[in-house]
Order: sequence, then structure tokens, then C-alpha cells
Amino acid sequence: PDELILDIFKYFDIRDLYQSFYGLNSRLNAIVQSKKNLSLKFSSPDDMDDPYLDLFTPQIVKLIIDHSSFIDFELFSSLHSLILYSPSEDQLEQIYLCKFPYLIHLEFGIMSDKLFRRSLYEFFHCKRFPSLQTCIFHHENNAVSLNRYRQIWSNASTRRTVWSNSIDISLCSDIGLNIDEK
Repeated sequence: PDELILDIFKYFDIRDLYQSFYGLNSRLNAIVQSKKNLSLKFSSPDDMDDPYLDLFTPQIVKLIIDHSSFIDFELFSSLHSLILYSPSEDQLEQIYLCKFPYLIHLEFGIMSDKLFRRSLYEFFHCKRFPSLQTCIFHHENNAVSLNRYRQIWSNASTRRTVWSNSIDISLCSDIGLNIDEK
């Protein structure tokens, strides 16, 4: 039965699933294509060259990027979670140019001070993430910093939370944030 096959498919990476089972017969094609709420991790730029990528990008709700090369984020229209371990300037630019109507969680790995300032500023002044609830910045700074902070505010009907493991207090005044040390 299909349920047994779906249970087995849970243990496959989506790329392996498509490469192994897609195209074998119409029943398996339908089962593979019916998979929803997929997660995908790109560890290298070569991962973007997967010939099956176009088949499953609409079902990807969680995307993890572990390289700093260009990514066409417009391919991932259903994202609920986006994690960039080492965001590059090109990746950040692409994020701010795309609309992510369903994005709930956005997480940035460690980045330079310049990118961190720009990301904070553009993130707080951007209206392209209407559903965003949580944004996490992993940032280390040698300046006077808070050990961690949390800022919650209302934007239209969305409640947002921003977490950082360390932030330079001067950055907060640059973008108009009020920070309470927790």
C-alpha cells in the first residue's frame, strides 16, 4: 500500500528519492510528487544543478544553505523557513529582492560587521516578509555587547521576534531599536 511506501520514503533525502524512484512507473511518480513540506539543504553550489530540482521546489518549505554562492530564491515560493549558515552579499541582496509571503523563520549565520549592519537595517525596514515571526542573527562582535537580546514588536498583524547571541549596542541606535537586556 501507498502508506508503507510513504513511510519508507521518509528516510530518503528528497534528491535521492527523485533520483531513485521517479520515472520508474506512474504510481511511484504520483507518490513521489505527492510529498509535501519538504526540507532541502544545499551544501555546495553544485547542488543547484540537480536536474530534479524544478520538480520539487514548490514543495520545499525549509531551505538550508551552507555555502555563500548565488541562489535563485525565487524558485522557492513556498518557503516557511530559510537558514543561511554563511550568507554572502549576493545572497542577502537576492533575499531582499524576493517576496516570501509564507516565510515564518529566517536565520543568518555569522557574517561580517558590514553585512550584519546592512542586514539588520534592511530587515527591519523591509515589507517583503509579511508572515515572518522569528529572525535569528548569529553574530559575534568584540565591541561592548549584550550577551543576548530579544526584541518583540508589532508590525501590522504579525508579531516578530529577533534573537541574537551578541549585538553591539551602537547598532541598535543606528536602526532605531530599543533593547532590553534579558
